[in-house]
Amino acid sequence: MKILHCAIIYLFLTGTYSHSSKTISQNFHLDQHIQTLVTDLDGEVELIHWDEDMIRVETTIRSNLSSKDGLDYAIGKGDYRLVPNTAEQRYTLVLRTKKLIPTVLIKGQIQKTRQHYKVFVPSRVVHTR
Repeated sequence: MKILHCAIIYLFLTGTYSHSSKTISQNFHLDQHIQTLVTDLDGEVELIHWDEDMIRVETTIRSNLSSKDGLDYAIGKGDYRLVPNTAEQRYTLVLRTKKLIPTVLIKGQIQKTRQHYKVFVPSRVVHTR
């Protein structure tokens, strides 16, 4: 009986404090004139050079809640979609999030997220933040 109580308490505690995460991927085809990439992203950015002539961004979103419902909701609305913009300078591509990430309540708890961006950039493109 003691083992059963310990097992129930363990499952309750690990279930309560577990986190959920999702990864989404986006590709951006480049104009041959683009020389610089500026990332204006909220989170950690990991840069990887490759030989493709496009940019791929793999965004991993981690939530403090164990339920994936809030992440699915925010991702479904496009809250984590990146928007490319070349209007600032002709030879520069700027990547930003579509909008500020809203506060999402799941069963009365605020969902807090952290983003990690893995950005694959052509070798010919210079990256700044």
